[in-house]
Amino acid sequence: MDIDLNEKPKNLSLEDAKHVAPHRPALDPTWKKCLSAFAVFFMVIVVAWLQDDGPIKEKTTPYTWPAMVFFEWVQHWSLFSPGVRDHNYHETAIITFDDGSARLYEFPNMQKLDHWERFKHEKLRKMFLDNIIWTSMGWQWAQPPVCRYLANCVSDTKNQPVAVTMIKNEIPTPKPDPDNWVELTKLPNHIYKTVTIYYPVAPDDLSASAQESTSK
Repeated sequence: MDIDLNEKPKNLSLEDAKHVAPHRPALDPTWKKCLSAFAVFFMVIVVAWLQDDGPIKEKTTPYTWPAMVFFEWVQHWSLFSPGVRDHNYHETAIITFDDGSARLYEFPNMQKLDHWERFKHEKLRKMFLDNIIWTSMGWQWAQPPVCRYLANCVSDTKNQPVAVTMIKNEIPTPKPDPDNWVELTKLPNHIYKTVTIYYPVAPDDLSASAQESTSK
């Protein structure tokens, strides 16, 4: 029999306390298994995301990223303390033409720009450095369209581009040294290079309105 707390509000016995609130039936065993499986799934996804960058994370993130986006589990701790990068980098692209010549395209390199130019190119830097070059974040789909765009920018009816190679150029960040601070414009050059994507340009990738002699 349930007890009304208005009638007996003080010092309930153990037996009386059992009847203060209605009893909830036990969860169905199948539903309990589903909840347990979801909890394990959540822990695996989040733990994989919180791992340090490396080969293991690069291999697992493409599979865990869709679930993280769908359930909005993506977490960035920059609100409390932005992660200090341990290396500096910028992206370049080499566009190779049919005659073997090549042109270099450099995405925004903040190290070479003044404050006003950095402000103007920040969105491009965000897209080309913080986003599409990171394959572990699932941005592979964005790389071919960028390559096709660059190829069309230098399309030449007499000498068409045949390949676009995007390259990540990087260097470890110098360790903090209060006695010898390194200015932003004097940081070490990005001498280590890694191919982000090699994209063979197909004839269908080029627009019909090609320019003339832009590769010369």
